[in-house]
Amino acid sequence: MSEFITIIVATIIIIALFMHYESKYSELTYVISTVDKEEYLVRNRKDKNKAADLLASIKKKLLKLVELCEKNHSDDKRVHRLVDKFKPEKISESLSSSKHTSYSVNKGEKIVFCIRTKDERQKLIKINTMMFVAIHELAHVMTLSIGHTDEFWENMRFLLKVAIKNGIYKKQNFQKKPEPYCGTTITDTPLRE
Repeated sequence: MSEFITIIVATIIIIALFMHYESKYSELTYVISTVDKEEYLVRNRKDKNKAADLLASIKKKLLKLVELCEKNHSDDKRVHRLVDKFKPEKISESLSSSKHTSYSVNKGEKIVFCIRTKDERQKLIKINTMMFVAIHELAHVMTLSIGHTDEFWENMRFLLKVAIKNGIYKKQNFQKKPEPYCGTTITDTPLRE
Protein backbone atom coordinates (compact mmCIF):
# COMPACT_ATOMS: atom_id res chain seq x y z
CA MET A 1 0.00 0.00 0.00
CA SER A 2 2.81 2.48 0.84
CA GLU A 3 4.40 1.79 -2.55
CA PHE A 4 1.10 2.72 -4.21
CA ILE A 5 0.94 5.98 -2.23
CA THR A 6 4.54 6.77 -3.18
CA ILE A 7 3.69 6.28 -6.86
CA ILE A 8 0.61 8.53 -6.54
CA VAL A 9 2.59 11.28 -4.77
CA ALA A 10 5.41 11.06 -7.33
CA THR A 11 2.87 11.26 -10.17
CA ILE A 12 1.22 14.34 -8.62
CA ILE A 13 4.61 16.03 -8.19
CA ILE A 14 5.59 15.28 -11.81
CA ILE A 15 2.26 16.62 -13.10
CA ALA A 16 2.61 19.77 -10.96
CA LEU A 17 6.16 20.37 -12.22
CA PHE A 18 5.04 19.83 -15.82
CA MET A 19 2.14 22.28 -15.39
CA HIS A 20 4.48 24.87 -13.86
CA TYR A 21 6.96 24.43 -16.71
CA GLU A 22 4.23 24.65 -19.36
CA SER A 23 2.64 27.75 -17.84
CA LYS A 24 5.94 29.58 -17.65
CA TYR A 25 7.65 28.49 -20.85
CA SER A 26 4.77 28.12 -23.28
CA GLU A 27 3.33 31.52 -22.45
CA LEU A 28 5.36 33.07 -25.28
CA THR A 29 5.24 32.10 -28.93
CA TYR A 30 6.75 33.38 -32.17
CA VAL A 31 4.32 35.17 -34.49
CA ILE A 32 5.00 36.73 -37.89
CA SER A 33 3.82 40.33 -38.10
CA THR A 34 1.82 41.57 -41.07
CA VAL A 35 3.59 44.94 -40.68
CA ASP A 36 7.09 43.81 -41.64
CA LYS A 37 6.84 40.02 -42.14
CA GLU A 38 9.30 39.53 -39.25
CA GLU A 39 8.90 37.10 -36.34
CA TYR A 40 8.21 38.42 -32.82
CA LEU A 41 8.11 36.66 -29.47
CA VAL A 42 4.74 37.54 -27.90
CA ARG A 43 2.33 36.12 -25.32
CA ASN A 44 0.28 33.24 -26.66
CA ARG A 45 -3.11 35.00 -26.51
CA LYS A 46 -6.04 35.44 -28.92
CA ASP A 47 -4.62 38.80 -30.01
CA LYS A 48 -1.06 37.54 -30.52
CA ASN A 49 -1.09 38.75 -34.15
CA LYS A 50 -2.01 42.27 -33.03
CA ALA A 51 0.74 42.06 -30.39
CA ALA A 52 3.31 41.11 -33.05
CA ASP A 53 2.08 43.98 -35.23
CA LEU A 54 2.41 46.40 -32.30
CA LEU A 55 6.01 45.31 -31.69
CA ALA A 56 6.73 45.60 -35.43
CA SER A 57 5.29 49.14 -35.46
CA ILE A 58 7.41 50.07 -32.44
CA LYS A 59 10.51 48.62 -34.13
CA LYS A 60 9.78 50.47 -37.37
CA LYS A 61 9.49 53.80 -35.54
CA LEU A 62 12.63 53.14 -33.46
CA LEU A 63 14.59 52.30 -36.62
CA LYS A 64 13.44 55.57 -38.17
CA LEU A 65 14.43 57.46 -35.01
CA VAL A 66 17.90 55.87 -34.89
CA GLU A 67 18.38 56.52 -38.62
CA LEU A 68 17.41 60.19 -38.24
CA CYS A 69 19.76 60.59 -35.28
CA GLU A 70 22.60 59.02 -37.26
CA LYS A 71 21.88 61.19 -40.31
CA ASN A 72 21.45 64.51 -38.50
CA HIS A 73 23.80 64.07 -35.52
CA SER A 74 26.63 62.00 -36.98
CA ASP A 75 29.25 63.80 -34.87
CA ASP A 76 27.52 62.94 -31.56
CA LYS A 77 29.21 60.14 -29.56
CA ARG A 78 25.91 59.23 -27.93
CA VAL A 79 24.40 58.61 -31.34
CA HIS A 80 27.35 56.41 -32.36
CA ARG A 81 26.82 54.37 -29.19
CA LEU A 82 23.09 54.09 -29.95
CA VAL A 83 23.68 52.96 -33.54
CA ASP A 84 26.28 50.40 -32.41
CA LYS A 85 24.24 48.92 -29.56
CA PHE A 86 20.61 48.96 -30.75
CA LYS A 87 19.55 45.48 -31.94
CA PRO A 88 16.11 45.91 -33.53
CA GLU A 89 15.80 42.19 -34.24
CA LYS A 90 15.79 41.52 -30.49
CA ILE A 91 12.49 43.15 -29.49
CA SER A 92 9.93 41.01 -27.67
CA GLU A 93 7.00 41.03 -25.26
CA SER A 94 7.50 40.35 -21.56
CA LEU A 95 6.09 37.43 -19.63
CA SER A 96 2.95 38.21 -17.64
CA SER A 97 4.87 37.27 -14.50
CA SER A 98 7.65 39.79 -15.18
CA LYS A 99 8.37 42.09 -12.26
CA HIS A 100 9.54 44.79 -14.67
CA THR A 101 7.43 46.86 -17.00
CA SER A 102 9.92 47.13 -19.87
CA TYR A 103 13.68 46.78 -19.90
CA SER A 104 16.83 46.65 -21.97
CA VAL A 105 19.27 43.78 -21.47
CA ASN A 106 22.93 44.85 -21.49
CA LYS A 107 22.12 48.26 -22.95
CA GLY A 108 20.58 47.14 -26.22
CA GLU A 109 21.35 43.45 -26.56
CA LYS A 110 17.60 42.92 -26.37
CA ILE A 111 14.60 45.06 -25.40
CA VAL A 112 11.59 43.50 -23.70
CA PHE A 113 8.31 45.41 -23.54
CA CYS A 114 5.21 45.13 -21.43
CA ILE A 115 2.62 45.88 -24.12
CA ARG A 116 -0.57 44.96 -22.23
CA THR A 117 -2.54 46.31 -19.32
CA LYS A 118 -2.02 44.40 -16.07
CA ASP A 119 -5.74 43.81 -15.51
CA GLU A 120 -7.82 40.77 -16.46
CA ARG A 121 -8.49 42.17 -19.96
CA GLN A 122 -4.77 42.43 -20.86
CA LYS A 123 -5.62 45.02 -23.51
CA LEU A 124 -2.80 46.17 -25.82
CA ILE A 125 -1.39 49.58 -24.93
CA LYS A 126 -1.73 52.52 -27.31
CA ILE A 127 1.15 52.98 -29.77
CA ASN A 128 1.97 56.53 -28.65
CA THR A 129 2.33 55.48 -25.01
CA MET A 130 4.43 52.52 -26.16
CA MET A 131 6.66 54.89 -28.13
CA PHE A 132 7.29 56.98 -25.00
CA VAL A 133 8.31 53.77 -23.20
CA ALA A 134 10.38 52.59 -26.19
CA ILE A 135 12.21 55.92 -26.37
CA HIS A 136 12.86 55.60 -22.62
CA GLU A 137 14.49 52.20 -23.26
CA LEU A 138 16.43 53.57 -26.24
CA ALA A 139 17.77 56.33 -23.97
CA HIS A 140 19.17 53.61 -21.68
CA VAL A 141 20.90 52.06 -24.71
CA MET A 142 22.66 55.32 -25.61
CA THR A 143 23.60 56.23 -22.02
CA LEU A 144 26.95 55.24 -20.51
CA SER A 145 25.81 55.47 -16.91
CA ILE A 146 23.39 53.02 -15.34
CA GLY A 147 19.99 54.02 -14.01
CA HIS A 148 18.07 57.25 -14.29
CA THR A 149 20.97 59.68 -14.08
CA ASP A 150 21.14 63.23 -15.42
CA GLU A 151 22.91 61.80 -18.49
CA PHE A 152 20.01 59.40 -19.07
CA TRP A 153 17.36 62.14 -18.78
CA GLU A 154 19.31 64.38 -21.16
CA ASN A 155 19.50 61.54 -23.69
CA MET A 156 15.81 60.78 -23.36
CA ARG A 157 14.99 64.47 -23.82
CA PHE A 158 17.17 64.50 -26.97
CA LEU A 159 15.44 61.41 -28.42
CA LEU A 160 11.96 62.70 -27.59
CA LYS A 161 12.65 66.00 -29.36
CA VAL A 162 13.87 64.21 -32.50
CA ALA A 163 10.87 61.85 -32.36
CA ILE A 164 8.35 64.68 -31.95
CA LYS A 165 9.93 66.78 -34.70
CA ASN A 166 9.70 63.86 -37.12
CA GLY A 167 6.23 62.54 -36.24
CA ILE A 168 7.50 59.37 -34.57
CA TYR A 169 5.98 60.30 -31.21
CA LYS A 170 3.23 62.78 -30.35
CA LYS A 171 4.02 64.78 -27.21
CA GLN A 172 1.82 63.93 -24.24
CA ASN A 173 1.40 65.97 -21.07
CA PHE A 174 1.50 63.24 -18.43
CA GLN A 175 1.30 65.76 -15.58
CA LYS A 176 -2.11 66.96 -16.79
CA LYS A 177 -3.26 63.55 -18.00
CA PRO A 178 -1.39 60.66 -16.35
CA GLU A 179 -1.30 57.49 -18.43
CA PRO A 180 -1.72 54.01 -16.95
CA TYR A 181 1.03 51.67 -18.08
CA CYS A 182 1.48 48.02 -17.07
CA GLY A 183 0.42 48.34 -13.46
CA THR A 184 2.02 51.73 -12.95
CA THR A 185 1.22 55.27 -14.09
CA ILE A 186 3.32 57.58 -16.26
CA THR A 187 3.04 61.00 -14.60
CA ASP A 188 5.95 62.96 -16.01
CA THR A 189 8.22 63.51 -18.99
CA PRO A 190 11.78 64.84 -19.15
CA LEU A 191 10.71 67.42 -21.73
CA ARG A 192 10.80 70.97 -20.49
CA GLU A 193 8.01 73.25 -21.61
